[in-house]
Amino acid sequence: MNGKRYSPTYDKQFSLFSARIERYLRVALVALLLALLIAQALLTIPSVRHVVTRIDPLEGEPFRQTAWSDARTSGTAGE
Repeated sequence: MNGKRYSPTYDKQFSLFSARIERYLRVALVALLLALLIAQALLTIPSVRHVVTRIDPLEGEPFRQTAWSDARTSGTAGE
């Protein structure tokens, strides 16, 4: 095998290195998921959404839950 000897210290070093990188990746993943959940929760607040997004003022008439239920009961949903 090319005259090279097997080095168990390399395996040990690689194992320690990869364990450290995996730990950092897990922490980063949890932090990003937490940031995503917080950002999505904040976007449910209308005053925050109006400040954060540029698209919100450009949207049309907001959906009202009563409008759908009234149209469904009166039979004018297809008009």
